Amino acid sequence: MNFQHGIQSFTGTVTAVLGANGVGKTTLLHLLLGLYPPDQGDIRLFETSRAGYKAGRIKQLMGLVSQNETIPFDLSVEEYVLLGRAPHLGLLAMPGPQDRGGGANSP
Repeated sequence: MNFQHGIQSFTGTVTAVLGANGVGKTTLLHLLLGLYPPDQGDIRLFETSRAGYKAGRIKQLMGLVSQNETIPFDLSVEEYVLLGRAPHLGLLAMPGPQDRGGGANSP
């Protein structure tokens, strides 16, 4: 079976994956993030094979917050959202004002 889909997203926009229960939305996201290996074929991001990316780079490009997320610590919403900045920071670095501000000044 040859299955091919393309998703296009633009800078400064949010892309939503919508569909009925059980059609594979979460599986698609897990495949893109490398959490599941494909049964066959290749996952390509920006015209490059998923296998060609280091794990840290994928985490900089996209993220996933599961609807069944369990947070083991007592974090505020802001602190939890800031966890998404971790791949963009150095080891043990703390988020700065540019990480909290959003908009045009965010990397």
